[in-house]
Amino acid sequence: MPKAYWIACYRSVSDPDALAAYAKLAGPAIAAGGGRFLARGSAAQAYEDGLRFVQFYFGLPLAMIVISAVFVPIYYRLKVLTAYEYLEHRFDVRVRSLNALADRVYLRWSRKLAH
Repeated sequence: MPKAYWIACYRSVSDPDALAAYAKLAGPAIAAGGGRFLARGSAAQAYEDGLRFVQFYFGLPLAMIVISAVFVPIYYRLKVLTAYEYLEHRFDVRVRSLNALADRVYLRWSRKLAH
């Protein structure tokens, strides 16, 4: 059976009651056709992800502040743009290449686990 995705996005909701009525009718109609909701806003993501949701949404801004305060000045002073360039500058091209290879292997491995 062919697959399709239905994406609904709202910039603002002027009539919340009408949207609730639509959602009440749309859910069973989609389910009757063999469909299911993949994502439904932040509340659904928080329910499915649990503590990972909190770690991401609170941890990410904190990480950005630390990166901006610590790593960006170091990279700027050394005139490098990436962590790989920093590794090459600090050690040598072999360390940079090994790290790049390890990252690629990890990404392939994590994608296989996700699917």
